[in-house]
Amino acid sequence: MTTHDLAAVLARGADRSRVQRALRTNDWLVYGAGRMGRAWAGALAARGAVVQAFIDRNADGTAIAGLPAYTLAGCPDGLRERCAVLLALHNPGVDVGAVRRQLHAAG
Repeated sequence: MTTHDLAAVLARGADRSRVQRALRTNDWLVYGAGRMGRAWAGALAARGAVVQAFIDRNADGTAIAGLPAYTLAGCPDGLRERCAVLLALHNPGVDVGAVRRQLHAAG
């Protein structure tokens, strides 16, 4: 899937109210720094959004694709408060529902 394809998915999803509200946000965090997360970060950037960082359970402080990468607990409060989060996981070994609950609990 190309960045263009992902940007098209974002455009098609913009009619949903929650997605529509999120797309008005300019600052983003992408949860998941693997191949899919990096592709979604590129798609957001192609739409003019600013991806501030990745959140990833395996983040070790090393930048990924030129962006800071944090664990959820290590993500600065300022970023949590101003950024929308795009959950970009494509791993059958991850319980996405549990990740969503963790993100909601973390604010």
